[in-house]
Amino acid sequence: MSWNKAIGGYLGLEGFDRRVDENLFHGYGYINTGRNAFELLLSRLNIKSIQIPYYTCDALVETLQKNEVEFQFYSLNEDFFPVGINPNDWTVYVNYFGVNGRNVEKLQSISQKLLIDNSQALYSRIGDIRFYSPRKFLGVPDGGLVFHNHEDVDLSGLEKDQSYNRFNHLLKRVDLSAEEGYSSFMENEKLISSLPLRRMSGITEKLIQHADHSEIIQKRKTNFNFLNKNLGAFNDLQFKLHDDDVPLSYPFLRRGLRTDAVRKQLAERRVYLPTYWPEVLSNRELVSESNEHIWTRGILPIPIDQRYSKTDMTYLVRLLKDFL
Repeated sequence: MSWNKAIGGYLGLEGFDRRVDENLFHGYGYINTGRNAFELLLSRLNIKSIQIPYYTCDALVETLQKNEVEFQFYSLNEDFFPVGINPNDWTVYVNYFGVNGRNVEKLQSISQKLLIDNSQALYSRIGDIRFYSPRKFLGVPDGGLVFHNHEDVDLSGLEKDQSYNRFNHLLKRVDLSAEEGYSSFMENEKLISSLPLRRMSGITEKLIQHADHSEIIQKRKTNFNFLNKNLGAFNDLQFKLHDDDVPLSYPFLRRGLRTDAVRKQLAERRVYLPTYWPEVLSNRELVSESNEHIWTRGILPIPIDQRYSKTDMTYLVRLLKDFL
């Protein structure tokens, strides 16, 4: 009689063996990073040329260059919708801030050769071919997801990754502080950007499957709507959530606002805002008056995730109104 399960000895982490009522990502391919999920699609679909937005991160460009895929940039209008794309060519569209489900729906009716980058939209289900980066929404060290509506995602032959040595920043945030874990976070970001294509590690997969996704979705929508109700009149970006939309953050843009100063003063109050994506400003094909430049310099992505309550959102509204 063979038996591969260890019995006895020290205890492991709690919670991973409880029953999961619903696997929200059933039918998805579990990959070790978001950029590797994109690389897998490029390979499986045999893509040789593709259109990508100017307003995106270097991860897309670097993955295309690594795989010797030709690419052309396209611009976006003020509603984040592509301008001048060829619907007969492969196209990547980013579901920006998780609030552009309507654009995805419209694009899906125009083009059958569409890859939806849901790095900022973990819970979006619109689009036939999609890839995701769960760590933008969940406290996991790595991971990527791939979905193809018309065929199973073939992961045969891929080695399984391991993540046990990538939790330093997550544990420091719990045991010490966000500030003391930041350098470890940046080290992890650099590390996972160069990982070879593998299947997702067992621990990352379990963390994703055991997260309380219903609560996460509800809190993100509630917090987004609260900020939009209280700051929408000052925001140059206007939003009406699609049923499919679960926001990453609340993108706030106020032309004329000195965002560098705002970021600095917010950081002094321990409110930290990311910048998406500074590399856009170095693209010589773009002019400083372009939407992409305006968004990169001016958008303040306000945190609205599952860690925060109405009290936290009220505090953020008060802080931001001091600058308006």
